[in-house]
Amino acid sequence: MVNVSYVYPNTCELPQRGGLVDRWRLAVAAGCGCVEVPADFVKGVSEERKTGLSVCSFLSPDAIAALYERDADVPEELEYCLHTEPSLPREDQYGLVHQAALMWHNKDWVKQFAAMTLDIGRFLGKPPRYVEIHPGDQRNTFKDLLFAVHALLDGHAEVFGKKPVVLVENRTNQFISKGSDIASFWQFIVDEEPSLRGQVGVVLDVSQFFTVTRAGFEAQLGMIPLDAVKGLHVHFKHAAPSLSDVVPWMKVFDTIKRLNGEVLVNPEVSHRKNVAPTIAFCKKHFSTQKTVK
Repeated sequence: MVNVSYVYPNTCELPQRGGLVDRWRLAVAAGCGCVEVPADFVKGVSEERKTGLSVCSFLSPDAIAALYERDADVPEELEYCLHTEPSLPREDQYGLVHQAALMWHNKDWVKQFAAMTLDIGRFLGKPPRYVEIHPGDQRNTFKDLLFAVHALLDGHAEVFGKKPVVLVENRTNQFISKGSDIASFWQFIVDEEPSLRGQVGVVLDVSQFFTVTRAGFEAQLGMIPLDAVKGLHVHFKHAAPSLSDVVPWMKVFDTIKRLNGEVLVNPEVSHRKNVAPTIAFCKKHFSTQKTVK
């Protein structure tokens, strides 16, 4: 039986770095047990000016202190998901567009990436419960992602004494995007390090998945091993979803309801007004019994 929990998303009304406690208050009011915290690289002109670093750079400890807020009292029960760099185009202060490459194939880069996540956790005063990463381009391999997973797990265990769950999100135009890609990634984990199955998994962004698969959506969805799925991003063009969308939402809910364990649902909408309707949409359709034909 699936156990659904919700994460409060990083909406545009929130300070785009900020601290934990203000997000947690909104999460509690919305019935969420977790909050999303952005951990992008330097992502715009404002952040360039605050940090003195170029767009798409790793955050240094000084940059983290300039962008985030440290709360005096972080509730013990607070949990957060660190949503790391997705490799989006960013415009710098000179009007030039840059895009951070996710270089999981470069071990030194991976070590810098892991160090940045640890520095954010140290500054916030609490380690993340989840760390969400993205596959990157075709230069990366499953073996590279496994190295990165170990770097994150081992680093957090050493610094904080506890390991996060590492979630890999499918992304349009990245090397894990379809159901067949997810299935191959999961088979690699099962074959190489089956002991990691509880510590690593996939967060399925349903709208991006539809963008890639279209008419093949249901067939590709059916390829995904259920035990690989640890989370869902539910939105339609980052607004509240509806059964009238082109995305076959009931197929998604009927599939995920067969999962045995916890699934973390992020109503990944852009505006606060859409959080409650998206959670209500999920709760309604996760509880709806599948129609027998």
